[in-house]
Amino acid sequence: MPCQRKPKTIEQDQRTERALAGLQSGEWTTPYQAAKETGACRQTVARRWGGGMSRSDARESQQKLTATEEKVLADWITHLTATGHPARHDFIREMAEEIRSQWSDI
Repeated sequence: MPCQRKPKTIEQDQRTERALAGLQSGEWTTPYQAAKETGACRQTVARRWGGGMSRSDARESQQKLTATEEKVLADWITHLTATGHPARHDFIREMAEEIRSQWSDI
């Protein structure tokens, strides 16, 4: 699981997403204009508008589990602990391997 993100980073990502949504809807015509209006980074908006990926999306191939697999594992751990069973590291690691092997067969 990734570490907690800083509030400032979350806010910057939200500005970037708002700028991209405005460009998509036609609210703004250029990435520069969208970045200026939303307060997002001009270079980031231009790169993402041109097809670039966010850091987390670009690094997903280097992780053992995809974002979907991580979500399945997190949901499973939540269910396990809600029913009163301990979630031990070895058991979680085993389950992650099982999820990874099942998803790779699909």
